[in-house]
Amino acid sequence: MHAKVAETCLQCGDQGLALKIHGSEDSTPLLAFHGWRDNAASFDRLAPLLAGHRVIAPDFQGHGLSSHRHPSGNYEIWRYMDDILWLLEGLAVGSPVNILGHSMGGAVACLFAAVFPECVNKLVLLDCFGPLSTAPADAPGQMRRSIEGYQGLPLMKRRYYSSREKAVQARARVGLSMEAADLLANRSLSNDAQGWYWHTDPRLKLPNRLSLSETHIEQFLRCIACPVLIVSSPQYWEALKQDPSHRLVWFRDLRHETLPGHHHQHLDGQVEEVAALVRQFLN
Repeated sequence: MHAKVAETCLQCGDQGLALKIHGSEDSTPLLAFHGWRDNAASFDRLAPLLAGHRVIAPDFQGHGLSSHRHPSGNYEIWRYMDDILWLLEGLAVGSPVNILGHSMGGAVACLFAAVFPECVNKLVLLDCFGPLSTAPADAPGQMRRSIEGYQGLPLMKRRYYSSREKAVQARARVGLSMEAADLLANRSLSNDAQGWYWHTDPRLKLPNRLSLSETHIEQFLRCIACPVLIVSSPQYWEALKQDPSHRLVWFRDLRHETLPGHHHQHLDGQVEEVAALVRQFLN
C-alpha cells in the first residue's frame, strides 16, 4: 500500500492545475487521467494497489480543484492535451511515460499518444475505446446547440442542495455508491450561504462546437505506437447503445480484458481485479 499521498498545484499565470500524487518520488511515474466531471479522487482506491508506481492524478481544468478555463475558452476534447503538456513540463517526469485514463481521460490519452507518440511508453484505457464520435451529418445541429448553450450560459442557475449528504446522494444516483461519490465530493463540492453545490465548470455540460468523426478517430488510433491495455465493462457500452468493438483492430499492439461491472470499476467495483491487470501490463 502506498503510504505517501501529496497534493500540489502547477501554476501558469492565473491558471492552476491541481494534482494528487500517490507514492514515492523514486517510483515509476504513472499519469492517471479521470473521466468527464470526475476528478483526481477517481483513483483514490486504485492507486494504493499499484505498488512501484508513483500515480500522478491531475484534476483536468474545469474539474476538481483546478481552475476553470478562461471565459473565452471551451472544453473540446483536444484542449485537454494542453493540460498534459503543462503537467509534463511542470513536473519534469521525463518521457516516454506510462499513462492510465478512464473514460474521457482515456480518450484524451489516446489523442495524446497519437499526436505525441514519443512521449508515451504504455497506455492503459479503463472503459474507453477512444473518443466518442459524431457523424458528419449531425455536426451542424451540434454546432447550433453549442452556440445557443453558450449564449444562455449566464442564465444557467447553480444547483444547490440543503446539505452535503444530499449533494453526494445526487452524484451517487448517477451510477456510484455513496462512498465513491463522497470521495469525488472531497474535490468538487463547495458551499456558501445558499447551500452546497458541485463547482465543476457548467460549460462542461454543453456540447462541443465540433466533435471527431469515426473516420478521424480511426486515423488517431492507428497512430498509437505504444502497447495498449483496455479494461472494459460491457454493461456501460450496452447502456450507451453503442458497440465500439470495431475499433479494436485499429490499435497496433492491444490487449483487451473485460470485467463485469459498471463504468467506474476502478473506483467502485472490482478495484483489485483492475489493479492486477494494470500491474501485470505495466511491470
